[in-house]
Amino acid sequence: MTKKTNSTVRFMVSIVFAIILCLAMAVPAFASDPPNPWSESKTPDVDAEAVVTKVLQMPIGTTTPTIANPNEFVFEFTAVSLNDVEAKDVKDPVMPTIADKKIAFSAADTGDESTGVKIVWKESTDFIAGIDWSGRAGEYVYKVTEKQNTYPIADAFKEQMVYSKAEYELVIYVDNKDNSEGVYVVAVVSKITKKDDGTAGGGGKGTPEPGGGEDHDYSQAAFTNIYTKNNGGTNPTDTVLSVSKKVDGLGADQTKTFEFSIKVQDPAIGTKAGTYKAYVLNENNAVVTPLTGIAPSGSIKGTAPNQYIEFATNTPLTINLKHNQRLSFIDLPVGAVFDVTEVTPTGYTASYELTSYENNTPSAANTATSAGASLSIPASQHIADKPINNVVDYLNVIDSSPITGVGMDNLPFVVLIIVLVGGIAGYAVFRTRRSARHSA
Repeated sequence: MTKKTNSTVRFMVSIVFAIILCLAMAVPAFASDPPNPWSESKTPDVDAEAVVTKVLQMPIGTTTPTIANPNEFVFEFTAVSLNDVEAKDVKDPVMPTIADKKIAFSAADTGDESTGVKIVWKESTDFIAGIDWSGRAGEYVYKVTEKQNTYPIADAFKEQMVYSKAEYELVIYVDNKDNSEGVYVVAVVSKITKKDDGTAGGGGKGTPEPGGGEDHDYSQAAFTNIYTKNNGGTNPTDTVLSVSKKVDGLGADQTKTFEFSIKVQDPAIGTKAGTYKAYVLNENNAVVTPLTGIAPSGSIKGTAPNQYIEFATNTPLTINLKHNQRLSFIDLPVGAVFDVTEVTPTGYTASYELTSYENNTPSAANTATSAGASLSIPASQHIADKPINNVVDYLNVIDSSPITGVGMDNLPFVVLIIVLVGGIAGYAVFRTRRSARHSA
């Protein structure tokens, strides 16, 4: 009986410890929620501040669009309730109006690219500054949303803006001053009711104060838009990325094809097309057709004289180019990724010049270490926004020697040796003949 009792006690103690452990682990999950403002120590005459944040995300390589008057991002505030009384029923006076807030951007906003996506953000001015609460304390609730489609898009092929559909409920705590001379804002708490994609937000709480508190960089009433851009077009010469081939040197075969492995990938964010078009053009920018022998048959699309090559994202294709031919990609969006390798150009030494987002001025020629060696550009280059042109120019120089087998660098020395030997031989013949005449 005693053993059974001891076992029961040990079991109950284990349960208690388990419960304590679970509660201890659960505390951090609630620690980030703002405390009840009514329980905070108050500082009369110092109003809390509250702002909204506009976060603009775009692929790496994108120039931040100019979003200025009259096309700024606009945030609208709607009165919901006061002390649990619906705004429409609040009388004498009615709930105060909070004016729209606007946020502008420009190309000078370079943002942060450390996460693989370009992010720029700005906070509004204080949206409760100067509000007349009519001396009435209480819990004021407002809803804030972003006005849609304020930035004009002239050509949907060239650029797109996906607007945030987030909604936040703002609870503004207004209390009486200690000296009974009016009221002040103790604190503001934001609760997300809809996410950026319009789905239910879950009601997580945060602070809309400037800077977002200790754990954030900006106000937690944040709205994220996604901006994407495309500088190409529909014509074969609307080039976004050009990969070209030239050959040089004595005896270089300009009819020879050279093999390339080329891969393109969707940008990290935004609309992902999945497939992209590239035409083969000659030195006169005329479309080269047919493409048989230039690209794998399954990748050749369209009909002559406008056949093109279809590249599937993240799938390398083997392409064969001749002297003065180039591959013209026309619909790669800004921020798309590309990799290019010339594969073992037998008998030739390869070099390239590259312009991309990472190399926004033409780089010095990069040369393979030996003739016939494969040569790749640096991995994962990004398509840059205009005015930068995205270019990979390959030059192959024939590894040739004169038919005699004498290297051109050594030719002057060989000629001197031949002249010297010839002179000595001539002198020897002259001496021999002269001796023979004297003997006779």
